[in-house]
Amino acid sequence: MENLVIFFLTVLCFFYQTNNCKDLTCSRPTPPDNAYIYTGKRKLKEKYGLNEVVMFRCKIGNGASFMKCITSGWSQITNLQCLPIECRDPGRPVNGARYPDRNKYVFKDRIRFQCKTNYTLSGFPYITCQQDKRWSGNVPRCLEACLRPNKYPVNGGIRGSYISYRHKYSIRYYCNRGYNLVGREYVRCLNGTWENKQPTCRPVECRDSGRPVNGGRYPDRNKYVFKDKIDFQCNTNYTLRGDSSITCQQDKRWSGNVPKCLAPCKDPGIPNNGQRHDHSFLHNASVRFSCRRGWNIQGSQTITCNDGNWDRTTPVCMECASALGMEDGKIPDSNIRASSTRWIYHAKYGRLNGRYAWCSGVGRDPYLQIDFGKPYRITGLATQGSAYNNRWVENYTVTSNLAGSSFNIYREDNRDKIFIGNRDKGSVVKNKLSNPVIARRLRIYPKKQGGFSYFNPACVRVEIYGCDLPSGKCIVIIRI
Repeated sequence: MENLVIFFLTVLCFFYQTNNCKDLTCSRPTPPDNAYIYTGKRKLKEKYGLNEVVMFRCKIGNGASFMKCITSGWSQITNLQCLPIECRDPGRPVNGARYPDRNKYVFKDRIRFQCKTNYTLSGFPYITCQQDKRWSGNVPRCLEACLRPNKYPVNGGIRGSYISYRHKYSIRYYCNRGYNLVGREYVRCLNGTWENKQPTCRPVECRDSGRPVNGGRYPDRNKYVFKDKIDFQCNTNYTLRGDSSITCQQDKRWSGNVPKCLAPCKDPGIPNNGQRHDHSFLHNASVRFSCRRGWNIQGSQTITCNDGNWDRTTPVCMECASALGMEDGKIPDSNIRASSTRWIYHAKYGRLNGRYAWCSGVGRDPYLQIDFGKPYRITGLATQGSAYNNRWVENYTVTSNLAGSSFNIYREDNRDKIFIGNRDKGSVVKNKLSNPVIARRLRIYPKKQGGFSYFNPACVRVEIYGCDLPSGKCIVIIRI
């Protein structure tokens, strides 16, 4: 009956277009709770005409209902009840909690998760209840932290001072200087357990140092590491030169070089008519030589061993009895002087085996002076009478001078020595000095009981014997 009335009124309004029919509309209806007016692609209207139908849909879910505009207002065609969507209980993380913590969660409810102390949250810290009744994510895990290791690598340690390390946090190891890290420098914590084994610290290795020739090293092995020490030693009679010990350092280098073992020298022997004063022939050892009295050393008085070889040859002892130059003219005439001269028998003629001789003139204590030009070791003299007349010197004394103007008389047995001279004019008489002297100038004083005169002169020809001083010998002159 109601439908018939509506139909009648609709037809009546359509044909007669009365003002009352034009005003027969419905205002926009109010949707049920949690629902909205569904218009599709059309715009939402403020007024609806008679018999227009409005569709309601739940904001969440698939529920729907309809209302129809009638003369008395909106007519409910179907009922719609939009209830909130519930998500199942997501649970709680072990060793953690959720906030808020309740029995029921509906659409758009949000849960925040939190872990206990020393536990690390792994996953989403928040999840939300969605319209499909599912949560936006899974419940996270609370992973246990790792405690700082009690033991450190020997010769190493751990950087940082944390007592515990959260999940996926890493601990860093190091080694002391001179040691290399074997293993991982960083070790990660995974749910209360360290991911890898603790590394070790291995000392650095130094290359093989080698061994000295003619020597050894102690200890002698194939591998040497940081702080290892090697002591070197040479074979018997070999001398070590260089570092006696070296140590492996943190930069993989040795603190020094391998030393050398220097060889000894062979016995240099003893020169004839000489002697050797030292008996060590090791490297750098020196041996001194000397000659018997009356013999002069030729060569170096000291030789030194240098790694198996002497730096000089062994000297020889030569008899110190060489003529110094009167007979052969090596000593120039200008170096021969006399206190006085008789007639043509000048001092320059006082040479052994010469044509004439030196003859003294008037004066007391006549002498013939010979200047050698440099110091010599004087070991003997030879005299000869005059070649022109029957004159000679039977006895004489000798004085010597090294520097300055003073002359010292030659003495033996604490007495002035009187030498035996000639008994004729032609023979040569030699005399040796028991105590050789070092002199540059020599004076010969003829001696005769009653003295000499112009008509009874002293005539003599001479030669002086000796040798050069040893090389390097220092002469000290003391003037009082």
